[in-house]
Amino acid sequence: MSRDQSHNKMAVTQKNVDDLGLTDRVNLVTGDMTKLNFPDASFDVVTSSFAFHNIKNEQARINAVKEAIRVLKPGAIS
Repeated sequence: MSRDQSHNKMAVTQKNVDDLGLTDRVNLVTGDMTKLNFPDASFDVVTSSFAFHNIKNEQARINAVKEAIRVLKPGAIS
């Protein structure tokens, strides 16, 4: 059974960040996974949990994966 997490609330996620003491290191952003609004090689790590499978169109799913790779720094972890 698949669960769509599109009803997640930013406030709940921010509370988790705050509770973990990561407020100074985490900036939550909502956007389009298939067209990330970040420069190439911006991040050391990219993670995804229950996200890619929610993109029904195969080409859009491929684009989202390519975008995740694009924003990774060389030698980063995915």
